Amino acid sequence: MIPKNYVLKYERKVISKKVDEVAKKLNKYIKDNHYEDKSIIIMPILTGALFFASDFIKKLNFKSEIECIRVSSYDKNTRRAGVKIIGKNKGFKNKVVILMDDICDSGHTLKCLSEYLAKNGAFETISVVCIDRKVDDKVHNPNFSCIKDKSKSWFVGYGMDDCQLWRQFPDIYVIK
Repeated sequence: MIPKNYVLKYERKVISKKVDEVAKKLNKYIKDNHYEDKSIIIMPILTGALFFASDFIKKLNFKSEIECIRVSSYDKNTRRAGVKIIGKNKGFKNKVVILMDDICDSGHTLKCLSEYLAKNGAFETISVVCIDRKVDDKVHNPNFSCIKDKSKSWFVGYGMDDCQLWRQFPDIYVIK
């Protein structure tokens, strides 16, 4: 079932361990900042963050709402096309919003969403990603990341796609 040009990069058990570690750090951050009594919204960015967010949210020990958001930042040829927020909600005043994404490359998506949330009154925006890719032209760094990666490879699996396909793999692959 796995295409021959895919090479395993991160096994499911490694991802799971990293998710556990970072969820504990976020739980501590929320407690240390006395946010347990604030209104918290967890906002997975669709579609890539779906698998990561599902696993991660189960590890959190504070009350929260979940509100997904759809953002488009690539065209059909996987080239950056600018960030477009689809289906905006303006109910963020005085809330802590936790943005979740599958990967942070340049950080344009997280930066755009953080600015949008601040403009709409969010108390604080916290970003959590599965993979934080180290790139030279980064405009936003996530607050929490499970995996730091320096490669320029295209990731597939665990929510990340190859032309909208193969998101369902529990492991993360790169295309050779």
